Amino acid sequence: MKYNADKFLRLWVDLFNGLEAQSLVDLYDSNATLIPTFSPNRTIFKADIKNYFDGLFTKDSVNVTVNEVKENSFNTLEGLNVIYGTYTFSFKADKTFLKFPARFTFLLDFNRPGPIIHHHSSLISEIKD
Repeated sequence: MKYNADKFLRLWVDLFNGLEAQSLVDLYDSNATLIPTFSPNRTIFKADIKNYFDGLFTKDSVNVTVNEVKENSFNTLEGLNVIYGTYTFSFKADKTFLKFPARFTFLLDFNRPGPIIHHHSSLISEIKD
């Protein structure tokens, strides 16, 4: 499948919201790194990435919504693309709907079968005065 940044992000979100862990993991390169939102540990193997998503998908009504997205292409680095922005994860816990604003960065190489080379996602904490 040929990707562009907009099409790629829509696919990632659709797979996430469809709870399609294996299809989501297939978007990651075999040597990809993931710094996940809800874990203090980075993952570097596809099996670990799948375990992370499988665990996250056990949450009741888990969902992600993109709030803002930006894109940069680096033609000098053989067509690498960076997509970054903010999204909000949500799920139910104890009958309460919780929301978790986060920032994301994807480093992508659309020439690879699994275009995600690196994915960093981190919670946005409130700044208190």
